[in-house]
Parts: sequence; structure tokens; C-alpha cells
Amino acid sequence: MNAGRIRDQDPRPSAGDTGILLKGRAALVLAALLCGVAGAGAQSLPPLTCSGPFAKQANRAALVTAFGDANVRDDDIYVGEGASEPGTLVYPDDPERRLEILWHDDDARARPALIRASTGSVWRVPAGPGELRVGMAIADVEALNGRAFSLYGFEWDYGGYASGWKGGALGEARDGCVVGLRFGPDPKADDKALRKVSGDRQLSSAAPAVRAVHPVVEQITLSWPE
Repeated sequence: MNAGRIRDQDPRPSAGDTGILLKGRAALVLAALLCGVAGAGAQSLPPLTCSGPFAKQANRAALVTAFGDANVRDDDIYVGEGASEPGTLVYPDDPERRLEILWHDDDARARPALIRASTGSVWRVPAGPGELRVGMAIADVEALNGRAFSLYGFEWDYGGYASGWKGGALGEARDGCVVGLRFGPDPKADDKALRKVSGDRQLSSAAPAVRAVHPVVEQITLSWPE
């Protein structure tokens, strides 16, 4: 990640309750820092952690060693507001196992800044006595955190990101990196109910209006500060 992409804030953000004020990749990384039934593919995947091929000093070569050259491809990755940045994909053509990786050092493809699993993914992230997974209900995430947390309203570029764990278990660093989640409402949610919890504002995961649209995890990210 080039110097200067994170502006007006400490380049070493914590997993506290700071709001997302940035754009593009910096906003994705900061959102992650702040902050169904698995198919057969889950059985062949290790837990998604901040170690091994995803460790702080890892690089593209480590991904190739872990997953095979045929399963690693460099590509542009969408970072919000119509922008993309160079990154690396693992299992690019398999929605269940696909991961997107942005690097602090774009040229060398080294030092992961953000690792992202999205809708359809079967990757699991250990979290205390349980695990985080895509498709998980917001109430179950709250239980793992040990308390209610905050998230941004839906229906905008950074909508649904967990914005503060409020001192809960999910805010604790894992081997130096932190977990971030993005939630999406039920596609069948009532339009009027959805409007009540949409837009650039922070909400409580325990708010009845939030629970009324039945949010589930759409993305899981692991992020390394610079």
C-alpha cells in the first residue's frame, strides 16, 4: 500500500469505535480493522487465520506454495466507489474458496493489507469457542462478541460494515491482525423497514430496526495494519 493512501488518521488504526472516513482500499482496510451450511469445499480448507500464507510478512510466493500456482492469480480488486486496486486472488474461479488479497507492497505482492472472503465462501475464521462464517446471522455474531456492537447503515458503498466491537471479544487482535465483517439485509426485507436502517450512520446490532431486516454476514476480512 503506497504511503499517503491513508490520510487524516493514524496509519496504525485499532479495532476501536472510530468511524470510516476514508475511501477506496484505505476505507476497506480501516473498516475491517475497526470493526448457511458449508459445502464440501469447507472440509478441504484450513481455518482462515493471520498465520501461514496470510501472516504479516507473507507474499504471493507463500500463496503459491500453499494453494498451487494454478490457484493463484493477480488481478484488480474492487475497493468501493467504482475504484479497483491491484491484488491477488486465491481460487479465483471457485466462489466457495475464493479469497481476495490486497497488499501493502503492491509491486512485490508482499505483506497482506486485507484478506477478504465474500458471499458464497466456505472459509471459516476461528473466534473464541466458535467460528465466523459467511451467512451467519447477526445475533450469532453478537453472541460470539459477547455484547452488542455497532455497524453502518445499509445501502451505500460502505454499508453494513461492523464499525466498533464495543470492547467485545471480536475486537481483540489475532496474531497481530484483526477481523472485520460486513453485513447485508435479507433480500426479502420490507422496503420501509430497510429505509429505517440505511445510509451513512451507525446503528446497534441489537436495535429492533436492525434485527427486523435479518442481516447476515456477507464478507469476512482479516487486516494487517501497516
